[in-house]
Amino acid sequence: MKLPFRLLFAFVSLGLTEPVRALNDNALQRVIAGADDRRDTTMRAQLARPYPAEGCWHYEDLALAAYWLNQRIEDADKAILAEREKEFPASLKEGNLDAQPRARVRPRPR
Repeated sequence: MKLPFRLLFAFVSLGLTEPVRALNDNALQRVIAGADDRRDTTMRAQLARPYPAEGCWHYEDLALAAYWLNQRIEDADKAILAEREKEFPASLKEGNLDAQPRARVRPRPR
C-alpha cells in the first residue's frame, strides 16, 4: 500500500513510527569493519560492468575501478584517452557538460 506523502508526513510528525535507535559500539564497529569489503565489492562490479554502457561516465567508472583495484591499468589508460579525445568534446558540443569556466573562489584571509 502506497501512502500519500501528506499522510506519511503526518504519521512521522505525530510520532507514530518507531524511533530510530542508535547503534551500540559493537554494531558500529561491524559497520566500519565492513566498509572496505563493501567498497572493494563495488569496485569489482564497476570494473566488470561500467555504468552507463556508453559516454563519458562509462570511461570514468571503468578507470576509477581499475586504478583503485590496480587491475586492467592499460584498459583504464585507454578509457581516459578515449574520453578525452572522443566523448568529452562531443558532450561539450551537445551541451551535456558545462563548457563555461568556473569562477575562482578566493581563499579567506587569515
